[in-house]
Amino acid sequence: MIEEIDKTYNDVINDIKQDINKTQLDIMINANISLVNLYYRIGKVLYDNSTWGNKFLDKLAFELKNTYPNQKGFSIRNLKYMKTFYSEYHDDLEFVHLGAQLPWKHNISLIEKVKDKNDNPSIGIILCKSKNNKIVDYTLKYINKPVGVSEYKILDKLSTNYMKDLPTKEDLNMYID
Repeated sequence: MIEEIDKTYNDVINDIKQDINKTQLDIMINANISLVNLYYRIGKVLYDNSTWGNKFLDKLAFELKNTYPNQKGFSIRNLKYMKTFYSEYHDDLEFVHLGAQLPWKHNISLIEKVKDKNDNPSIGIILCKSKNNKIVDYTLKYINKPVGVSEYKILDKLSTNYMKDLPTKEDLNMYID
């Protein structure tokens, strides 16, 4: 009887701990989403008023630092990132929604490192069946490191040696659906 009580007691304690951990994670995720959405809205204001020039950014950064002295994120550089984030993605609200789920630093990495419209096509893809923050963090964490490819060519058709090792479109679709 005492063993049953101890087991039930331990189960209750563990359930409470799991609930606390889940709630803490939810709070961090929601705080990040709110922060990235705030930066998007600030970026819109900066974009809409870009005729005021860089002096406006200087003054705004100064005003925000004075008003919120204990809060980071309102440097001139970060304000420029906010403006760029809005200007790059305001036509793609689905991407903005997805970007809000990433830490701001990862959004900056995407802004700085993702190819330009004039760049060659990508040489690889990442397929994700489900949302997995560990995969996203790992993938973007090393975005600054070289892949080891300095030059590549796009081929219309792969040799049969490679084709036999790659999955077909149908195989890939099975994993996505």
